[in-house]
Amino acid sequence: MVLLGAKIVARLLVVHGATYVSKFASKTGGFVIMKNRLKRWWNVAPLWPICFCVLFGKDVAAVDVDRPLALFALLDAFANGGKAKVVYPEILPVIAAMLKAGVGTVVADLSGDENDSGKGKATLDVPNPSRRRALSVNDQTRGASSTMAGYACAHVPNAPAVAQTSGERMVGLTRMLQTIIQFLAQLHSTCPAFRDFCANSTFTQELFGILFPVVCSSDHVSAETELNSRDSALTFDGGDVVIRPLVSSAAPPIVRTITVEDRPPTPTGGRSERLRLGSSFILVTQEPTEYGPSPARLTPGIGSGLHLKVTSLSGSNSLIESLMELAMAVFLDLVFERREFTGFGLNTKIPPGFQEHQIYFETYLLRNTIAHIKSLIAFEMMKLCEPRILTNIARFAGHVTDYIFEGWFLNGAEVLLDFVGFILEYLQRPDVSRMKSVRLCSQSVANLRSVVSRVVLFRLSELDDPKADLKHIVDFLTKMMYWQAVILSPDNTDGEFTRLICYQLYTRLIDPRHSIKIAAADVRALLSFGRGMLFFFFLLIDRSTDAADSIRSEARGNSHAFQPCQEHRSQATIRGIPEAHGTGKGSVLTAIQD
Repeated sequence: MVLLGAKIVARLLVVHGATYVSKFASKTGGFVIMKNRLKRWWNVAPLWPICFCVLFGKDVAAVDVDRPLALFALLDAFANGGKAKVVYPEILPVIAAMLKAGVGTVVADLSGDENDSGKGKATLDVPNPSRRRALSVNDQTRGASSTMAGYACAHVPNAPAVAQTSGERMVGLTRMLQTIIQFLAQLHSTCPAFRDFCANSTFTQELFGILFPVVCSSDHVSAETELNSRDSALTFDGGDVVIRPLVSSAAPPIVRTITVEDRPPTPTGGRSERLRLGSSFILVTQEPTEYGPSPARLTPGIGSGLHLKVTSLSGSNSLIESLMELAMAVFLDLVFERREFTGFGLNTKIPPGFQEHQIYFETYLLRNTIAHIKSLIAFEMMKLCEPRILTNIARFAGHVTDYIFEGWFLNGAEVLLDFVGFILEYLQRPDVSRMKSVRLCSQSVANLRSVVSRVVLFRLSELDDPKADLKHIVDFLTKMMYWQAVILSPDNTDGEFTRLICYQLYTRLIDPRHSIKIAAADVRALLSFGRGMLFFFFLLIDRSTDAADSIRSEARGNSHAFQPCQEHRSQATIRGIPEAHGTGKGSVLTAIQD
């Protein structure tokens, strides 16, 4: 009955055309009813081609829906030689609801098998054939579901005609869902019209609706629940939010809620006169200073009290990996193929939920997106020499930077630094930087350098916390040394960035922890080009543009200016800092120079 009714509705919609479909959607809510009714029949294989007939405007009478559900059969029926075009997108939520129900059932069953728990498994019960009594409505429904499940397995290639166990049925159903996802991915790669549809419709939003419950182990919530949860942390009376992905065999990610100190505002006073240097000597005083490192830090707009312990899903289910690959294909098309990249619009496409779950899911998406873009660029580096691609990547990096500062991309500063550093390192090569196409995109390259400056300062400020992990601080200072050619490039003309990073390193040099002092002293040596350590605090005290230009010109003229600085003894440097710190900034200069 379900198949016959679906065929009748599909032929009515296609034969009567757009006017009838519009009335069917708006006046009677027909697609909403189909979404709620058909999602429970996702395991019926012929139902999928019937829905695709409506999506692509094919007459269901001209399509053999009883063929085994194979990738080649679906492409032969709907691809139209790479010219497939979506005619009635109103049916897309129906297909997404069926796919969501199927993925949720399969993943829950696999998760139950891994936990060796028989409770709560999403299995398809087989009715006992020896029962002769009349069945109730619910019993009839279960019996029909079981019958349709066997019918579905019979229509999946290489599946047994009659599945004897729940495991065998789930294997057949998983193969069927995998075929559906592969069919959509193949259409996206071969049909330009379908790619445009995916980029300009709610296609990715429907994909996120399928992935969100599995990745975050939390279903969607109502808009009212989401709105009321904004003012309080999601702790469940335990202090931590443990996210257990249904498809991961690794340790569960933990979003920790920590206390953020409320610091009083700094009192504003009269601005002191700038120190104007008339010579290359600095007069210092032995009087103790009353000023210490500023408590000001850069904090994200939201999620400042959250810490993400694990942000990857290792050992994922193949269905989830296929869905993620499909979403990444849409994102890569937006970055590499579109004329202008305008962003992903994740804030409007992620399903409603608790803020902690949304942040985790968005972090998961952005990490995967950066990894896929980086892999594609590494495979063909010359793509960066195309002005359109380079401009779009610069815009993408700017959007991700905003996500980091707003708090939607947890622990994303180092990920973005590795990504942008990888790109700038290639663009700084002499043979590449001289290319006309790269020189025409000088503004995009400057934007990428600005991203590096913002991300480095944000991460340093983020780690400027007494509760910050010692290993994280040392690792990031080491990463700064790795990307020294990018961070300290002579083409980086942002003097304010140099001053701020110098101050951040100064606070690490006076840190009581020895390992941080050593790492900061090593980074300090890289900054000490041309004039030794004098310039390090020279820019910190004086904002003379003449001095900055002089130092920058020395850096441009001598590419080996960093070598003598690397030979400074870090141990000797940090030994003189505690004594000098108590006598003022100027004395710190003298001690470090000695």
